[in-house]
Amino acid sequence: MTRITCLLLMNELQAHSTLLQVALAHSPRVEDAGAGCIYLDASGLQSLFGDDARLAERLRDAAFAVGLAIRVGVAASRLGALAAARLGAGVTVVEPGGDAASLATAPLSLLTLSEPLATRLSRSSGPAPRGSRPSGWPAGRIPARSRPGGRCRPSRSRWSASGG
Repeated sequence: MTRITCLLLMNELQAHSTLLQVALAHSPRVEDAGAGCIYLDASGLQSLFGDDARLAERLRDAAFAVGLAIRVGVAASRLGALAAARLGAGVTVVEPGGDAASLATAPLSLLTLSEPLATRLSRSSGPAPRGSRPSGWPAGRIPARSRPGGRCRPSRSRWSASGG
């Protein structure tokens, strides 16, 4: 099971390289995401540091010991861990399988987006609910090719074998 930890500096003026050293002291699988953000692969570290909450607290305490104030988020994905770190206070652990639920209500402002993309996404109504029909579709059964696992039959050619 993949578990990703996000270490997020609370004050970006603090030493990013020091935070990187804190992360590397706990795992060899570290990603420097820039701008005061480090991702750490926490998979398989339970035997060394305990569960996710204990690892996160240990990382927070190690950063504090070298003079850094950080937030720590643990989840199954980088986005989930980043949201947990940005929305939480101190240490936030998203239970396995809970990323979608925790991200469902997260604001778009959590992401670092260009202005045009942020504007476009904020105007989007999002995907249609499952089972809904696009406008103009008749009521009744959904065509087989539109259903998951449905097969699409090739249509007959309009051209005859004689080329006509």
